[in-house]
Amino acid sequence: MNLKRFFKPLTIMLVTGTIFIFSSINAFGHWYQYGYNLYSFTYSPDSGSDYWAGQAAKNWRDKAGTTITKSTYSNNTVSLANYNYSWYGLYTPYTNSSGGVYKFSIKANTYALQDDYTNWDKALISTLTHEFGHAQYLNDLESGWGNLSIMSYERNRETILTPQAHDINDLNNYRN
Repeated sequence: MNLKRFFKPLTIMLVTGTIFIFSSINAFGHWYQYGYNLYSFTYSPDSGSDYWAGQAAKNWRDKAGTTITKSTYSNNTVSLANYNYSWYGLYTPYTNSSGGVYKFSIKANTYALQDDYTNWDKALISTLTHEFGHAQYLNDLESGWGNLSIMSYERNRETILTPQAHDINDLNNYRN
């Protein structure tokens, strides 16, 4: 038996399979199934979040071209409050019977942000920008991404305030 003839197809199969598995995991890991819209949506801020939510919306508009606008008539809400929890932000989708998201709420925990960050106002903008990313189908990146993504848990919330190249690439891939 010729070993070269045996190992060549086996090697090709292993390399191809490995590439397929890792590319599938990567694509799946960045997609959030309960997003709201990839291109445009409105939100209604509470009185305390108006400025901060506006900055987060502007970050997406300037970097990705997503039209996120304030509307007092929107069912999508953004609010700031002191919650006795350790999370900084929370995106909550509301789904219909077919699983589609018909509205969402975003909450920012000013208590945790002020407790953990010197520049909590910047961390707040980073948090709201991150939560608006969920509304655009972007998933959390829990480890290994550092400051390369607004969706990364590891980002520096006092310096990474806008979507990064990785976020824009993911968003554009989903749009196509």
